[in-house]
Amino acid sequence: MTGAAGKTGRAILSALRTRGLACLAWVRRPEQIEDALSRGAVEARVVDLSQPETFVSALVGADSVYHICPNMHPDEVVIASELLAAAARQGVERFVLHSVMHPQIEAMPHHWRKMRVEELLLSSGLTFSLIQPSAYLQNLLPYWRLARNRGNFELPFSVDAPISMVDLGDVAAAVAEVLTDPEHAFGTYPLAGRAQSHRDVAEIFSSVLGRPIEARRIPVDRWAESARAAGLTPGRVDDLISMFNHYDRHGFVGSPKVLESLLGRPVVGIDTWVRRLAQRDARAAE
Repeated sequence: MTGAAGKTGRAILSALRTRGLACLAWVRRPEQIEDALSRGAVEARVVDLSQPETFVSALVGADSVYHICPNMHPDEVVIASELLAAAARQGVERFVLHSVMHPQIEAMPHHWRKMRVEELLLSSGLTFSLIQPSAYLQNLLPYWRLARNRGNFELPFSVDAPISMVDLGDVAAAVAEVLTDPEHAFGTYPLAGRAQSHRDVAEIFSSVLGRPIEARRIPVDRWAESARAAGLTPGRVDDLISMFNHYDRHGFVGSPKVLESLLGRPVVGIDTWVRRLAQRDARAAE
């Protein structure tokens, strides 16, 4: 697994451990090795994705690849091309790509790069599967903290835009199912929750916290100014602005049915996720 030290990789490592799958984790820094091993990796190797000459040797012992590219990486297509070539040279049997829901939206450049990578994979000759998650419920965590501390949270697109946010735990469990069963080869799996707006999220926050919480829209230029001041690269800021503009006009909606068929149960909804978060906070405060 590439990207094993990120939040997605860590969640999937834990899910793979429950299914008895032996995972070789690629991490960016030596200090991340111990965490990867504690989450179930049988081995962890430091691999720099900007050095493709190391890929072939770093794949020794792997019969499948689960590829998670760093989020919104400008060189994502180049990295994938080199990794696919290395996987073919090393005799990897299966390549599973962590893509994104609706990668064909050209108006969101980071989605379009995923689309180009999917195209490379489909023409690689390798056995493949495509995992296409929506935005994570976990992305609401900063909003939860703001709501709890000041009674509101802000976002740079319409508070009424419908978004099919998905629990990362559900995504990880679905990935483990896809990797465990060879019948999922050549499958494409859009993984989404049920669509709700951030106005709905504010109402759920209000119910759980027992006081009014407001979702507020701010100008995207104001958000961009803060993001640049916080150190986000210009390319990442531009990608996010494109995403926010698309959300503002169209939302980001998918069906939960594919995910529920993989899980064999209903998806975790926003209400359930927020209540779990509140319970966790309460335990931490004891």
